[in-house]
Amino acid sequence: VYDEFSPILLNQFKSREFVRMDTFDAVLDEFYSKIESQRAEQQQRAREESAVQKLTKIQLDQ
Repeated sequence: VYDEFSPILLNQFKSREFVRMDTFDAVLDEFYSKIESQRAEQQQRAREESAVQKLTKIQLDQ
């Protein structure tokens, strides 16, 4: 999970785990594709949890 990106390694981030890439474009592509996939996974989990809650409610009502 990425929470920051920077064209250079700043001193404040040296203690964190980091990934070095060849180009800044590659960094941006990686960062935003990961964020997009995480968002999609969260939405899928929310839909699944909603379905389980509905099913549980139906089972309790019977």
